[in-house]
Amino acid sequence: MQMFIDLLQKHGALPAEVEQDRCIIAGQINHLSRLLNDLVDVGRLAFDKLKLRFERVESGDVIHGAVDAMQPMFARNEQRLKLKLARKEHYLKADAKAQPLLASADDS
Repeated sequence: MQMFIDLLQKHGALPAEVEQDRCIIAGQINHLSRLLNDLVDVGRLAFDKLKLRFERVESGDVIHGAVDAMQPMFARNEQRLKLKLARKEHYLKADAKAQPLLASADDS
């Protein structure tokens, strides 16, 4: 499916209606891909094939990283996000995967 979307994009200028449909399909493919990756990770966790490595991380760093990862989506949708966090540091015990998971959850 992704190859079809890529072919459409390489085709050049498309009618507005077709381009809108292409964008919707591309978004759905991206979403399904992330869901499948999450399911694979859950399976790996369930069968001890994936180990989480918890460490102390500052919550602001995780949140800022997730927001940075979402910037392309904001740009595509012509949206802005203004983020103001408390000055006090809050720490989490989390795996390094917390940041992409947070971005993925917010994106859906």
